[in-house]
Amino acid sequence: MTAEFCSSENADNGFESFKKLNYELAALISRELKILEECGCGAVQEGVIAKLETEKSKLLDSTFIVLVMGMFSSGKSAFLNGLLGDRILPMKAVPTTAIIGEISYSDNEQITLLPKKGCWPKTGDKPFDISREELSDYITIDNDAKERKESPFDKVFIKTPLGICRNGVVLVDSPGLNDSTDHEKETDNYQSNADTIIYCIDAQTPVTNLDKLKIEELSGLGYKSIIFVFTKVDLIEENDQNNGTHDAEDVRRSMLKNMSKYTELGQYGVFFVNSMGAIKGKRKNNKEILEKSGFTVLESKLKDFLVKQKGRLKQARSLHALRRANIDARRYLSDRIDILSQEKGDLECGLQKAQYRLDRARAEIVFINKQLENEVRHVVD
Repeated sequence: MTAEFCSSENADNGFESFKKLNYELAALISRELKILEECGCGAVQEGVIAKLETEKSKLLDSTFIVLVMGMFSSGKSAFLNGLLGDRILPMKAVPTTAIIGEISYSDNEQITLLPKKGCWPKTGDKPFDISREELSDYITIDNDAKERKESPFDKVFIKTPLGICRNGVVLVDSPGLNDSTDHEKETDNYQSNADTIIYCIDAQTPVTNLDKLKIEELSGLGYKSIIFVFTKVDLIEENDQNNGTHDAEDVRRSMLKNMSKYTELGQYGVFFVNSMGAIKGKRKNNKEILEKSGFTVLESKLKDFLVKQKGRLKQARSLHALRRANIDARRYLSDRIDILSQEKGDLECGLQKAQYRLDRARAEIVFINKQLENEVRHVVD
């Protein structure tokens, strides 16, 4: 794995090139579907056609799903706000997020809640919109309650014109992995569709056995290029400044050594970030603050990874489906040509037989007519 990182501008251009190639591939699939239809392959090649239509839909979608995971209070929500460049998700020092959140791009901000069936009598099961200011009231955990209550909501969909989402990236904010509710199951469901996983860990605390078990589980499921993000590094650095210690440097050195073995990206898959610094830098458009937050390098690496590895893999799958369809179409057309050639020979043979029978019939008609004429003369005589 190379240590080179592309700039944010180059990464954005990479997304545009990726989308352009996707549209070209989708156009080729459309031509293939038309050929299959015109050749009468539809009824015979239904499976191939369905596969091509699915691949075409995926290409035109051009989205990347990035699942953000971690234990309670690992800094996931603050990290996501850093990617977006604004305080959209509620951030607290105690366990916060209670439901799954999907964050995608839109020119205008829109936040929509999806209730669980039969759990929200105010609007029934229908989704409804809320404001950013109301979001905390609906999706956060009530840590003051004596007994933990299940959230009546299934998901929250956040559409925003901010940050990395404008490149077709869908960020998925998951509840803490040590959540005792069924939302951990929802997180697991997203794993099967995730293009990459960002695993957040609080830099102030050691990596737990539960973290290691989850990371090993993800690796067993095929996620070999996990991106590890250590959050709240700024708090350790602030403590170093106040006390003259070097804890932040020790944490970086230790975590680079220990966590790089869990990802094929090696040390280039381990990052240390200051989420509040990223929000501040993006709000003020201050490049120096943003670079110091660690987000500039992380975002460039994330974009580069999505386009060059995951994007090319998606396109390779679509090309494979297209080639498979070509092979099947050629085989079908070859069989049809053989059948038609045989049918042509049979028709020519049949036509010769019919012509022979027709000639005989005509000769018989001439003979019968002559006999009839003779009989008529005989009757007249």
